[in-house]
Amino acid sequence: MSNLNWTELKAWVKAFASKSGLLSSASPALEDVITLLNSRYQRRLSSIRINIAEDFPGAVECLDSAIAGERIEIPPTDRQDFTDYLLSRVLNADVLITVEMSAGERLTLSLEVQESGAESNRPIYPNIAEVRQLLGIDKHLILVLENQLDRLPKHQKLIQEIHEFCAEQSLTKVLDLTDLAPWDLYDLRTEYEGDPGRMWEKYSEGINASASNLIALEAAKRAFRDKHSSESVYQMLTQEPTYLELVKRDKGNPKFADLHAKAIRFSAEAEVAQEPYQPVEEQSPWDAKF
Repeated sequence: MSNLNWTELKAWVKAFASKSGLLSSASPALEDVITLLNSRYQRRLSSIRINIAEDFPGAVECLDSAIAGERIEIPPTDRQDFTDYLLSRVLNADVLITVEMSAGERLTLSLEVQESGAESNRPIYPNIAEVRQLLGIDKHLILVLENQLDRLPKHQKLIQEIHEFCAEQSLTKVLDLTDLAPWDLYDLRTEYEGDPGRMWEKYSEGINASASNLIALEAAKRAFRDKHSSESVYQMLTQEPTYLELVKRDKGNPKFADLHAKAIRFSAEAEVAQEPYQPVEEQSPWDAKF
C-alpha cells in the first residue's frame, strides 16, 4: 500500500470529520480572518500574498478589500476554500470541528495534521492560541499520524481521543496516534459497510451505462470484487435510484424494491464468482481512497 502525502492525510481527517458529523459548519467569516491576521501577523500575510494568486485567482483583491473594511463578494464555495486556506497556512488549523459535550456545551476545535517522522516546518507565531480563540476556536489538537491508510486510527478511536481532550483543561495538545493496537486501526472496508450511501457513491462513480439496472449491477460487482459481504452489498443497493423510486411508488412499502435489490445482488455475486481470480491488492487497491 503506497504512502499518503500530507495533503492526502489532511483529506482523510476532513473526511473523518464529515462522516462523523463533527465537521464545523460555522467557520469564521473570511473578512474577520483577514482583518485579524493582518493586525497580528502582517508579515506572514504579506508572504502568502506573493504566491496566493496561483491557488486563488483574485485573492489579492480579496485581501485588499477586507483590509479596507469592505465586504468580499465571491461565491460561497470560494469563500470557504479561501478561509480554510488562510486558517491552515497561518494558524495551522487544517480542519475545524465542533464537539458537543455531555452537558450541552459546544466546543470548536482546530485539528492540525502532522505526518509521523516528517520534520514540521510550520511556523508557530506569538500568541497563536489567543488569535485562534478570537476567531471562535476553543482548542487546538495536533494529530501525529502514520502516512499509510492501514496504520491510521479507526474513526471510533479518534472520536474517543477528541472527546477526552475536550474534557481536559489544556487548550493545546499533541496526540501521537502512530503506535496503535490492532483493534484501534482503521479498516476502510468496515468503515464503508457502516455507511450504505457512501458505499453507493463510491462504487457507482464513473460507471458509463444508460440503464439504472446496469449501473446498479456494475456497482454491486465492484463491491463484491473488493470482498464486501453479501449483506453490505444489499444495503448499498437500497440507496440506488431505482430502489428508492420503487419504495416511493409503493408508498413506503419496500417489498418489490427489496426483490429488485436482491435480484441485482444475486446476479452480481454470480458473475464475479465466475471471473478469473485476481489478488485484491492488484485488482482494487484501497490506497488513498476514503
